[in-house]
Amino acid sequence: MLTTVRNVLKRGALVNTKRFATAGGPGPSFLFKERYNMDTAPSRSVLLNYNAALVAAAACDGMDAREEAYVIGLGVSQGLSEQDIRVALTQDWTDEKIEATIRAFCSSLQDDSWKGYLIYDAIRACSADLFYSPEEHAKVRKIAAMMGVEDDHVVRIEKLVVLQDQLMAKGVRMMKNLKEPEITWDDGF
Repeated sequence: MLTTVRNVLKRGALVNTKRFATAGGPGPSFLFKERYNMDTAPSRSVLLNYNAALVAAAACDGMDAREEAYVIGLGVSQGLSEQDIRVALTQDWTDEKIEATIRAFCSSLQDDSWKGYLIYDAIRACSADLFYSPEEHAKVRKIAAMMGVEDDHVVRIEKLVVLQDQLMAKGVRMMKNLKEPEITWDDGF
């Protein structure tokens, strides 16, 4: 039997209104609940190191305007100022500086979930220019290794990003063309 998004919604599996009950309104608290499934935002130092690591990954092959817009937009939506992100954008990201940033980031974490999110957002930042270069790919893997994340986990996150992009493209087509066939789980989603 085909499982469609519509059927899943009818069963309530994707509708979770309780998820928004603790979001605390618009802005960063909503983002942390919706995107990261966390009730509270991490500390400012975690966010600064998180976003600095994103910049370090995306900047390894030169920072495209779309990559810059992505990291600024994400950082601001997390509650940092644009100036906070611009400080990271002006840094010379040597391997030593990246290692120090990753060490500071990891030492301030209460659990490992942020490591996966960092890898995910680094891939997103690197591919904001529609190209995930070999240099960026290598830098994301190097950052993951610094955090003790296995290479096969990075591969799974990269596949997730590709699947989400495919689903989003199909969803956009469906919104623009009301005759687009419905999305089914048999479509690979």
